[in-house]
Amino acid sequence: MMQLQIRAIKLLSIAFLFFLFSCGRSSYYSKVYSFENSTWKANDLKTFDVEIKDTSKIYDIVFFVRVGTDYDYNNAWVYLHSTLPDKSTYREAHQFFISNDIGEWIGNKSGSLVESEMVFGKRKFDQVGHYKFVIEQATTQKELEHVSDLGLKIVESKQRN
Repeated sequence: MMQLQIRAIKLLSIAFLFFLFSCGRSSYYSKVYSFENSTWKANDLKTFDVEIKDTSKIYDIVFFVRVGTDYDYNNAWVYLHSTLPDKSTYREAHQFFISNDIGEWIGNKSGSLVESEMVFGKRKFDQVGHYKFVIEQATTQKELEHVSDLGLKIVESKQRN
């Protein structure tokens, strides 16, 4: 019964967040992965395939992670692997900040979930074609518990160059 309630809360939270993001700017791309048993294993890479057809637009690229309030750390390190249409590849380390040094949530909290974002604002894609983004968990832990979801959304930027 408890699992059913947790699943219902998770689904309602995701639906609510999609509703919030549907108001205002329209999404060019959006994908969310959920982790089984709210555990992100080190070998569980998540892939986001994006097709860019118009290089004249400016976008905000937002990666987000949702953790439970029982999450044991104040951050989460990830590797972002990017493959561009010309097949060039990049690997960068990034940090999701989840709480500050005294344990206050930095991200948006809804019930027992906290969503933290990495925003790459005002970005242009220089090449038309297929972009692939892969996020790899890069902490010293083989498993991160209380991590429910990981996602990417690309929206047209409100700001212009």
